[in-house]
Amino acid sequence: MSPTSAVYLGPNTWRGHLPSFITVNGSAGPATVPTGSTIAVDVSGGISRPLDQLGLYAVGGIQPLGWWYLNGTQAAPASGMSSAAFTISLPAGGGSYELRLSGLYRSATSAPIAAVPTVIVNGVPPSSSVSVEPGAALTAQVTGGTGQPGDRVELHLAGANGWVDWRHLSGTQVPPASGTMSGTVVFSAPSSLGAYTILLYSSAGTLLASSAQILVTGPGQAGLTLQFGSGLAITENDIGSGADGALDISSPFNCQRMTRAGRAAPDCVAVPVMSPVSAGTTTIPVLASVGFAAGDEVMVTQMTGPGAGTREYHTITSVASAQLTLTAPLANNFQVPASALVTWTNLVGASASGNTLTNTGCTV
Repeated sequence: MSPTSAVYLGPNTWRGHLPSFITVNGSAGPATVPTGSTIAVDVSGGISRPLDQLGLYAVGGIQPLGWWYLNGTQAAPASGMSSAAFTISLPAGGGSYELRLSGLYRSATSAPIAAVPTVIVNGVPPSSSVSVEPGAALTAQVTGGTGQPGDRVELHLAGANGWVDWRHLSGTQVPPASGTMSGTVVFSAPSSLGAYTILLYSSAGTLLASSAQILVTGPGQAGLTLQFGSGLAITENDIGSGADGALDISSPFNCQRMTRAGRAAPDCVAVPVMSPVSAGTTTIPVLASVGFAAGDEVMVTQMTGPGAGTREYHTITSVASAQLTLTAPLANNFQVPASALVTWTNLVGASASGNTLTNTGCTV
């Protein structure tokens, strides 16, 4: 963005005014978007000349990759425009771009726009997580391939080198006649429970992008039903920090997979402990740690078998990909597969100071 711009009043006559601005997807800061995506552009403070143009450039480039008048077309408007709002499509390949507003001279430059290879699974971006049951469809929308026929998409157990299943970007295991930079590939969720990810590889074997973590869980994974009566009072003995606000559940719903309006994450997390843990330990191996965070209050409970009903309340101090570390050691032994670790932080959503949770039933 330049410090000044000007309005043209006549031959050799200009009047300075406030700076021009360019925002991308509502932000004036650097943007990261999938390759080939459509971005929303807003321009303000233009110099109000009919021939003012907005150009898309590689960062530091000389020649525009595309250009538009401020009416969003390549036909000049009848009169000058000082502001505009329209959408443009980025090139299919990845790269770093910028938008420049110019007339007789450049009057504004946007922050960098990074277009990166991306794998979106079931509509969920890489920054989030996906929970499905075995056999469910995993639809991967892939952008940012190299355009070579050998580019491929692989389904992996999280942290494992070998693939569980794979496809070319054409959606099959048959190499296409010609390559493509994007495609839609559908996998079936594995029958084995666990955490998985979908990876995009170039024909040369270079990792280009990875999906959100995919958590494959069985129906009623932990076999735990949380059933509250309407108007249950929360006391100091209840679990939950209330960090994300109050929650009012007016009808039963699956709080492990569903998110109430206005909330950023599912309203409870329940995962099995993957190997026996002994009294005195502070680390617990779990199926996946998606949804847990340092500071969460959790309950470790023996669901069935010897010691069924044994439970402890703890606070998480750190989270790894499949491990949770507690601030204090366990007082009891917990066996598998009949044990689970549950956080109620999001579900309760109220502090331990007499707030009331209204809930007619929640099943994990």
